[in-house]
Amino acid sequence: MSRQSLWVMSLSIMTLMSCTNDDFESSAISCGREISFGVSTQSVGSRSNAPAEATDTFRLVADDPQAQTLLCTAETAPMSDAVSRATSVTSADRITEIGVIAHASWYTPLLMANDLYKRNADGVYQSTDVRYWIDDASATVDFYAFAPYSPSGMTFPTSKDDRQVEYTVPTESENQQDVMLAVSKGIKGNHNKAVGLPFKHLLAGVRVNFLSIPDNWTIKSVELEGVYSNGSLDFTADSPTWAPSGATTTVTSTNGDKTETLFMLLPQTGGATLKIVANDGTTDKTYTKNLGSSNWSMGNITTYSITITNYSFEIEETPLLDAYYILYHTSITANNIPANISWTVSFKSTDNAAITIQRTEDINTYAMQGFWTDKLIDGNTETSARGENSLTLTGSGTFPVSIFIPENINDDKRIINMTITPEGRELPEKEHTFTQLCPAWTSSGFGWEQIDDNETDEYGFRWNRVVYYGYLYTASLIGGSEYRNYCQSVIDQNNAGSYASVETYDYGLARRRFCIKIDYGKLNNLNGIADNRNDGLTNTRNLYSTAGAATTNSFEETVKLILKTEAGHTTEPAFRLGNGQNNEAPAPTGNNINGSPAVGYCIKKNRFNLYKTTSSEGDISVTPIINESDINWYLPAIDQFLDIPTNIQSSIVTGDCWSSTAVLNASDAYLGNGTVSSRLSNHKVRAARNR
Repeated sequence: MSRQSLWVMSLSIMTLMSCTNDDFESSAISCGREISFGVSTQSVGSRSNAPAEATDTFRLVADDPQAQTLLCTAETAPMSDAVSRATSVTSADRITEIGVIAHASWYTPLLMANDLYKRNADGVYQSTDVRYWIDDASATVDFYAFAPYSPSGMTFPTSKDDRQVEYTVPTESENQQDVMLAVSKGIKGNHNKAVGLPFKHLLAGVRVNFLSIPDNWTIKSVELEGVYSNGSLDFTADSPTWAPSGATTTVTSTNGDKTETLFMLLPQTGGATLKIVANDGTTDKTYTKNLGSSNWSMGNITTYSITITNYSFEIEETPLLDAYYILYHTSITANNIPANISWTVSFKSTDNAAITIQRTEDINTYAMQGFWTDKLIDGNTETSARGENSLTLTGSGTFPVSIFIPENINDDKRIINMTITPEGRELPEKEHTFTQLCPAWTSSGFGWEQIDDNETDEYGFRWNRVVYYGYLYTASLIGGSEYRNYCQSVIDQNNAGSYASVETYDYGLARRRFCIKIDYGKLNNLNGIADNRNDGLTNTRNLYSTAGAATTNSFEETVKLILKTEAGHTTEPAFRLGNGQNNEAPAPTGNNINGSPAVGYCIKKNRFNLYKTTSSEGDISVTPIINESDINWYLPAIDQFLDIPTNIQSSIVTGDCWSSTAVLNASDAYLGNGTVSSRLSNHKVRAARNR
């Protein structure tokens, strides 16, 4: 009898009773001279110690710009570790049929040519033919087993010289199979026991998994465009590798509302696009994402986990912002956010400007009055007086916020991107872009604010107002020096010494109190202070140096905000406006001063710091102070109105606007066209800045 006739076929793959769905041992069952196989510990079910590796996080963008964003996180894990509802094979009992190719050393044709073996109820894989070992140690056999048997799209060789299998990827995910290969080479002809078959996955898994879908949504289809359609594999190589060929194709899953789709594809790096068609309860919308350099590797599953929520955020339409320091108030409306879910607003700009945000209800008193406050300085301690780069809020509702934007003195506009990212997300759910202009620069070396904000003010410095603020602590007729000193320190800190002084008034029998007297009329002579005709910066800085907080009409506000700190009285003011009654400071005289004068409105376009001080009695005052060198936006001088660029956003009518140049009297100032106007009349205010 020839050796060929001895190979009457009997190929059995035995599994041990002790095996779990994930771990297999080589079968030690002896079948005598009958050839058999067992799944080895290197096989598909073996656990990998390699953890899942997050590879990317991105959003899928819809063809409809108003559609809900889909957030996707990608991670790659060994296929044996991927618990799947789809068709990846993670246990031996799912291998019901295999095909075996055998190369025998003594036999020129194929000994086995993708021969079919089926798993019976006892876990044995049998063929209709039986083959036996030939008891010849010098003879060897190389076995190549494929699972499942004859996968759809795969073509097998018909001769031993042909070492390639050809594979065409089925276009429907439901027809794609998890193709595996087991190789056992150099098996001696007298082996006479089971041969271990270490099955390995040949394809790459790509899973699209919907973690969260709103109740009214339906996933209509999932597609991958630009995937390899064909490939060949030398299955006899020590490290088999696919060689793709032919044009790319599109694979799809369209079998209704699904939460998971598994594609089994040829390994591939980059070039593919994920496309999802979903119905949001009203219309179909298409979401796409080019997957860039994603790496789908042999034996691994890349999972794209997608979250669809009905979260939505609405932001008030943002106008163009001007170039100076902007404190922009707006509102964010959050819809369908659970009460326990937080979301974060953050900023990034084209020039990495330090943009900060606070809830409007939390900004300081002076910011509410229009001051751009930078730091709160308390002795040697500095903290932010304008929030942080991000703000975290919780739940649904409308949230007024205030955004502090530094000046833009570049030669081009600044693009600011505000993003809103819900808790647990790595990418934003909402993005909002707004634009800050740069100054309209002139050939003379200065630039104008670009937008007319329709502010009209008096020039000021034609005042007759006198007020008294009583310090509400009582001293003897010869005592109270500490009270006098504190009142003077408030005056000094606000640079108010040229128009404010410390006075006393009677309080009961042989007692007295101190007060701060503010006489605004002392500021009306501006000769030599604001008479420059071509340098508005010098005029503006001189006015602030002379009048201090009176230029922004904030001195009285500072005094009124000082609170007592004695027990039981911490919500009471330490100073009270006099009314002339018994035991009170004198009543005010003259006309009220309403709002900031024109120069003060320009100065408030700059950056201030808040300074905190404490009296000997523990009374705390917080004062907005700007260094003279930080006054950069100013009220232009009269001759500067001769140079107005044509590319400015809002035109400047010189006869409508105040200059900073005062007439050499105590009553008038110049408009931009040279006209003289009463300092108490109202005109527009436009600010400028030197380069």
